[in-house]
Amino acid sequence: MSGAFGGMSPFFFGTGIVPDIFKADEIFISTMKFLEDTLWDPDLGMLQRYLPFIEDPNTHVHAGNGPWVQYTAMLAQYYYFTWNVEKGDTIMDIIDSYSTDGYLCEHLTTPDRFHEFMTLEWLPGSDVNKEFAPDIMVDGITYDLIVEELNHMKNSYDQIKRRIEAGSGRYLTFAIPLMWSHAEYAMALLLKTWRQLQDTGVKQHIL
Repeated sequence: MSGAFGGMSPFFFGTGIVPDIFKADEIFISTMKFLEDTLWDPDLGMLQRYLPFIEDPNTHVHAGNGPWVQYTAMLAQYYYFTWNVEKGDTIMDIIDSYSTDGYLCEHLTTPDRFHEFMTLEWLPGSDVNKEFAPDIMVDGITYDLIVEELNHMKNSYDQIKRRIEAGSGRYLTFAIPLMWSHAEYAMALLLKTWRQLQDTGVKQHIL
């Protein structure tokens, strides 16, 4: 389980519209603050899924560490849930800045981080060992399927290298469009609207 997922699991399993499940108590608020302070990407903004420990054998950085849109949208949901609409809107604006023709990706990284991943993880084979570790593999997966997936991964990384060489800009996007990202984004907007309708005339505040 990733750090971001563990802390925001109420928004993964629920909607924030059921009061008996969501209680903005001191522990919940402190947890969310810790996640944001610890996992906020200093270069790209938005929430990272993991701490950027690329050499950690238990951390899978997915072609370069960086922020994940769906977890960032969950953070916006939290702020809407606690009536901090302004902060929620700020986070949603950051997500919007990374959309492509209205579509949202899964996660982002930078060209430098991708090169670091290729040098330290992919080429030495440590990423393969993480991706296909025996203790996480589903029973019955044959080696030819692993080879097929490795070939897809190599082709994808070769394509990314060509994008960088062609001048891809300061960031790279992966898995676009991703339904999960769009679903969490839509849930944030729904939660914002629900709070505004529920508390019309109530002064906005930050817990």
